[in-house]
Amino acid sequence: MTKEEAVNILHEHGCKLTPQRDIILNTLLSIDGYTTVKDIYSNIKKEQPCISPDTVYRNLELLSSIGILDKTSMGRSMVYEMHRSAHTHIMKCLMCGKVERLDICPLDYCLNRIKDFQVVEHHIEILGYCNKCADRKGSDR
Repeated sequence: MTKEEAVNILHEHGCKLTPQRDIILNTLLSIDGYTTVKDIYSNIKKEQPCISPDTVYRNLELLSSIGILDKTSMGRSMVYEMHRSAHTHIMKCLMCGKVERLDICPLDYCLNRIKDFQVVEHHIEILGYCNKCADRKGSDR
């Protein structure tokens, strides 16, 4: 999603592009993939030292509720990214926190086995260790 598309969606929902929303959108547009509220706040705090974590969180929730952001649960925390036209699934390293997007939908392999149920939405969370951390973890033994 582009910034122009995001601003149009804001206006369609009767919301203004406030300075806080502007910097949040700019921050998320500069990040490829999902990121945590903490990381978003840290990036924004460098440019806007007066912004509060609550303001960032409230705006992230608004932006996700109107379809500008995609939000998913990773362990105990929520992660956000700009909305993409196709759904995506991610894997998160438990050691370094690196998040990678899967090029496939794991559910595609199971759909023909799901009977008497129409899937309209799904969330798949894959937690483990990236290659670098798995090597490090193996050498710790």
